[in-house]
Amino acid sequence: MKNSKKTLRENLSNKFKDWILDSTSHGFPKIIKNEKLSLKLIWIIGVGLSICCCCYFIIDTIINFSKFEVTTLVRYQTQIPLKFPAISICHNEMFVTPQGHDFKNQFLKSANIVNIFNSSFLTQMYASDYQASLNVDFFDYLSRSNSFDQNVTDAIRKSLGLNLESFMISCLVDTQDCDTNNFIWYYEEFLGNCYLFNIGKFINGTQSKILEQTSVGPFSGIRMEFLSKTNDQVNDLSVAKGIHLALFDQNSNVNPFRGIDLAAKYLTNINVRKRVTKKFPYPYSKCLEDHSPFLSSEVYQATKKQAESYSQNLCFDLCYQSFLFAKCKCSDPNKPLFKSAPPCTSNSEFLCMCLQFIEFYTKSDIDKICENDCPLECERTEYDFTVSFTDYPTDLRANSLVDLLNSKNVSKNYSLDFVKQNSLKVNIVYDSLEYVEIQELKKTEIVDLVSSIGGLLGLFIGLSVLSFAEIFEILILVLHEIFEKKNIQNVIQVQPKNLNSKN
Repeated sequence: MKNSKKTLRENLSNKFKDWILDSTSHGFPKIIKNEKLSLKLIWIIGVGLSICCCCYFIIDTIINFSKFEVTTLVRYQTQIPLKFPAISICHNEMFVTPQGHDFKNQFLKSANIVNIFNSSFLTQMYASDYQASLNVDFFDYLSRSNSFDQNVTDAIRKSLGLNLESFMISCLVDTQDCDTNNFIWYYEEFLGNCYLFNIGKFINGTQSKILEQTSVGPFSGIRMEFLSKTNDQVNDLSVAKGIHLALFDQNSNVNPFRGIDLAAKYLTNINVRKRVTKKFPYPYSKCLEDHSPFLSSEVYQATKKQAESYSQNLCFDLCYQSFLFAKCKCSDPNKPLFKSAPPCTSNSEFLCMCLQFIEFYTKSDIDKICENDCPLECERTEYDFTVSFTDYPTDLRANSLVDLLNSKNVSKNYSLDFVKQNSLKVNIVYDSLEYVEIQELKKTEIVDLVSSIGGLLGLFIGLSVLSFAEIFEILILVLHEIFEKKNIQNVIQVQPKNLNSKN
């Protein structure tokens, strides 16, 4: 019995030695072949170091892969024709009509404000070394907030500021007149009367063709002329003058704070560059392609209703409104409305809103608060721009504007000096018919990971994919040897019993 066990061990040992000698791996056959101890030690040390280095680099490769890093690919894609962005046009002075002036005066009376710069009503909100300046901002903000009172209808809001016909002198796309039905009125939270242009819809809601640029030249693009002030407007208590312009994608919502202020007596050239950003979804970034887990969120649903495409930035604004409404039972008029909540206009509501604004934006983790409502989108289209200025208008241009204005508004009788002081022009154009596409790609694919690990195994140990077949080979040989030995033992044990039975 002992001999049989010894024989099994010897057979297994011999097969294992033969397997190592036939192995394609480096070093191991040398350890078996060399009879000198010194050479064996050298090869053992060499193989050990190689295995250690190989393991280190393989672990490092796996760790780098598990970081899910990306590389950024920037492409300049030519597109002819290239669609113009949608445009928001607002007059910075919100209350310049007699109705607007009366609206502000009524607020002054209701708040018992006699002197804006020295008002105790305004001063108690925030104390500052620059109180007079801060009071003007508070007064302007509260006046705008009151225009969002639920009792103020859209008809009243329209009457508070200038309509487009009164401050837009001309509008051309290439050499064609702009279609006036392409301008759609809306009331912006911070700027009042505003107009959307080139959003793909007419005033009546029917679809319109989005304007396009087909060439680059002196008559390409959108050219508009405005008056920053009309000769019959009342003195306003606003904090800024001029025209406010914002560019945005037709499928998104306008963000007025990403806009451009146009000043009187200047021609503003805006060179536009469209940028499309495509992120790789989780786990390579925080963006998610599947938004189905968020469909039950009121904030997410409200965001989807604001525009055709979802925006996390807009969702954060609505998430803040939801947070504010839960604390103060009112909404911030400077943000998109949520749940038709009344604006924070009273002194107590305003103070509550200020405290919650600080709590939400400076003391809290917005991503954490809104994680169940506002996923990050993986694709976004935005418009970058560069701006240049020059003096405007020349005498020749000013005379042509006077004739144009007086022919349209016979009763107003615009003078040459008034037009020079209050007119402005803007050119919106692509300086090249291409857009920037920024795309994220996986830094390491599965194929790269396997290739890297395979390369390290081959470099340090000499293993390949077929080398792993050798492992199965030795397992099969060992199992075969064990089972064969057991079968022989069973035969030996059975045969004596058969001989005795015959005798």
